[in-house]
Amino acid sequence: MLGCLSLKVFFIVMFEYYLGQGIFLIILFVAIPLSVASFFGLIISFLQATTQIQEQSITFFVKITSVVITFLITGSWMIEKYKNYLEEGFIIISKIN
Repeated sequence: MLGCLSLKVFFIVMFEYYLGQGIFLIILFVAIPLSVASFFGLIISFLQATTQIQEQSITFFVKITSVVITFLITGSWMIEKYKNYLEEGFIIISKIN
């Protein structure tokens, strides 16, 4: 009985750890392109303020382009991290038997 209880506690702890890792990955995957877009938006807004050009499409184009380039650069790394996360989840699920 005690062994079964400790096994349940172990799986609860592993599930909480796995969920925490998932939330961390989501925050990491969102933070990278968001910070790049914010940085370039800030640079463009300073340039627009100094030159008094108030065209919204310039900022939009630069932000979209920077996010796409960021995904092209970091996309394989993100996919690898997500693949490792899923493999770890399948290993945890396979040990439930």
